[in-house]
Amino acid sequence: LMEADKNAPNDAVINYYLGIAYLGRGLKNLAMEKFQKAVSLKHDYSEAHNYIGTLYMDMGQWEQAISFFDKALKNYLYANPEHALLNSGWAYYNLQNYEKAMSCYQQALRQDKLAILQPDIEKNIGLVYVKQSKLAQAKVHFEKSVALNPSLYDAHFFLGETYLNIRDTENAKKSFHQVIKLVPQSPFAQKAREYLQSLQ
Repeated sequence: LMEADKNAPNDAVINYYLGIAYLGRGLKNLAMEKFQKAVSLKHDYSEAHNYIGTLYMDMGQWEQAISFFDKALKNYLYANPEHALLNSGWAYYNLQNYEKAMSCYQQALRQDKLAILQPDIEKNIGLVYVKQSKLAQAKVHFEKSVALNPSLYDAHFFLGETYLNIRDTENAKKSFHQVIKLVPQSPFAQKAREYLQSLQ
């Protein structure tokens, strides 16, 4: 890619893929530089706009991130709008705008034709319902999430917490054990162990 960039420094696609490569190596500043160059060369480059948005999310700059997700979604030819919608929903969630977050997630579900992102979308819808104290609805969406992707450990954890809050301790224990099985060394597993200890 670097060789290609030398030969064609003003190619938007090469800059975009270089951005992804830098991001993969953890070089976020260089990645941002390349994504920004890609969108300066191709203004409707939705995929690059989406990546810039995710980099702003990493910095906790939620509103700035949303502005780039919106730019990505302005392009009617964007092949995967569900990615920008899912990301936008997460940014709105962190801004505590749960209504807007829910709207983004519901649009993402409709756009996700291959259902690749559906487990994550369902999990995030569950999180919105938790914030709105609608635990019965949250449970349904967390259950959907883990049914679609049994390896989604954070969804198992949130499901366990929801079971706890609705006093379904047996299912809560099952969910927490699943978290420990999937990611034994993680902070989620540590918290799950604490919950299990309190339930003894």
